[in-house]
Amino acid sequence: MAHGSSATAQRCKPLMSALVRLHRSFILLLCKKPPRKEQKEKSWHNSRNDCTQSNADLAIVNSNEELTFLKTRTENADYFVGLTKTSGMWKWIDNTDLDQNIFSITNRDNDCAVVGLSTTGTVPCSVPTRWICEKNA
Repeated sequence: MAHGSSATAQRCKPLMSALVRLHRSFILLLCKKPPRKEQKEKSWHNSRNDCTQSNADLAIVNSNEELTFLKTRTENADYFVGLTKTSGMWKWIDNTDLDQNIFSITNRDNDCAVVGLSTTGTVPCSVPTRWICEKNA
């Protein structure tokens, strides 16, 4: 395992029950509070790089059930997910369009989406934030 993967494993908490509750073949990882002097929050791009070092990517929210699951596990902090605004259009990292019936964004002033305890929203992509990775099981 590469050094980056080991570091990610130490600061990312797997949500194994996501496999059962969401009927998906992914493991979701909440990434925060790294050991010692490492950053616990990163920009959206650095968060995505951290995920890809572990053969994962930022989470894509495909259902209301998954969104509810994430909201109940994010404590009182925002977490980046794989949704950004490019040329005025909201797209997931797999290039699918945003479904407002699942992931509603009311504040569209910024370019990167976050999920928190009871909300979804946006922050500037450069603002250090926690992040959620997902990887194939």
